[in-house]
Amino acid sequence: MRPPFLPILLLVALLALALGCGEESDQLTVRICGDIPVPAGLTEVRVSVLDNDRQPRHAGVMDLLVCPQEIVRKLPQDIKISALPGAQWVVVQGLQDGVEVVRFERRVDPDGSRLVVAPLRADCLRASCPLGQTCVEGTCVIVAWETAANACKEPTPEPSDIEEELPSPDPDVVEEAAPLCPTPE
Repeated sequence: MRPPFLPILLLVALLALALGCGEESDQLTVRICGDIPVPAGLTEVRVSVLDNDRQPRHAGVMDLLVCPQEIVRKLPQDIKISALPGAQWVVVQGLQDGVEVVRFERRVDPDGSRLVVAPLRADCLRASCPLGQTCVEGTCVIVAWETAANACKEPTPEPSDIEEELPSPDPDVVEEAAPLCPTPE
């Protein structure tokens, strides 16, 4: 004989699965990858979420070169950002010293994947695409709703791979390497 509360417990469990749990459903994960070297080609990335009318709603910048410690954050990087209700746009800009050098855009369906893959590729450096298009493999194409999961061919970052402190110069070498971070004058 089964306990009388079992059907109610099963119903509560099914409702929790159907509605989703916690704040994960309110978050997008933006995976930024690419073949542009850090910090020679990129020093920051900006991620913006725009509503369906392309009005900015959320934005944030991640430094890929952390000064004065000279810590380099290699790609790929996963960034969590708040999602909006309804359809939205995600714009990822690769910046070099605050100036945009590459851009990738993706449409996001509110009922679709919570992962947005944004490949920032050297063949799209300084490409200027019309509104509603983004650069993919050096060509402007209409912004798609989904990104192929294999668009980032690099592995998902492990915590030990995310930040790499640059080695100190070898004391036996007379010529010192130029500092990555600006030095105060």
